[in-house]
Amino acid sequence: MPDNAPAVQPQVAPAGDPSQQTCLQVARQAAILAATAADDAMTAVCHSRAGVVARLEAVMHATHKEAVEAEGHADRAERYADDPTMPSSAPLYCARAAVEHAVRAQSAAGVETMAEDLRAESERKLTKRVRHPGTMPNNFLAEALRLGR
Repeated sequence: MPDNAPAVQPQVAPAGDPSQQTCLQVARQAAILAATAADDAMTAVCHSRAGVVARLEAVMHATHKEAVEAEGHADRAERYADDPTMPSSAPLYCARAAVEHAVRAQSAAGVETMAEDLRAESERKLTKRVRHPGTMPNNFLAEALRLGR
């Protein structure tokens, strides 16, 4: 074995679905976006003229319903992540559901559907990557300094 060879074998990060932390972040962000859309719809009702109130109230109720659903899925994702009896895919399922409700809330409110970006994040497949023990993922500079290169 050469003198500069690592004594410990590199670890391979698993490929597949996004990490549990990513799922929790996506779910929470989706809930926030849905709540913001519901708040925007409520503000529109408060500032509207009498002739359009009925239509805006329907929008407000629809966005509120979707925001409540998104929040519920985000809460469940957090609970399921802490529950060892739940399947490991449960937080991802909840994150995807929260995103769907956030997209619906934003669409109903007539605002930009920024939650679409979260959908891409929750559907992104991870590839395998090699990581040496004791290093941060993607921290190649620190690894090079540690090895004296």
